[in-house]
Amino acid sequence: MFFLTSLPREEITKFCNINFVCVSINLVNSETLGKVIAEDLLELETGMVMFDAMTKKEIFVQCPVLCITCDNPKPSEICHHLSSSALHFCRECDATSENASEIGDMRTDEAVKTTVQQIQNARSENAKRKRRRNSGVSEGFMMKLKANTY
Repeated sequence: MFFLTSLPREEITKFCNINFVCVSINLVNSETLGKVIAEDLLELETGMVMFDAMTKKEIFVQCPVLCITCDNPKPSEICHHLSSSALHFCRECDATSENASEIGDMRTDEAVKTTVQQIQNARSENAKRKRRRNSGVSEGFMMKLKANTY
């Protein structure tokens, strides 16, 4: 679902202003759906030609994406993030409670993959749990992907 960011708060929550994007009932995973939606939003952000029914002409439409909000559990799972229970609670940067008022160093795919590998190579479950909590990284989504390939 999506809604326009420029609407007042009382208008955003009205059903007529909430737009449905897509759904999948256990046929396609959320990462696949999210990638297609993100590609469409990127195309719309850079601009595209569309037909205007009122003027009966083609027009150029450009819409910047200002904010994407979603429920916390699934995006955290997709981003290999432990969520708010981790010391590094932000799934975008390395923010902690001590530096939460500043944007920290951004997480990179390489760093997350390296941390997931370190978690998987840890000798005990306690060491894995400690590494997850300290880094804010979780291997849960990767484990689900492996489970679905067998």
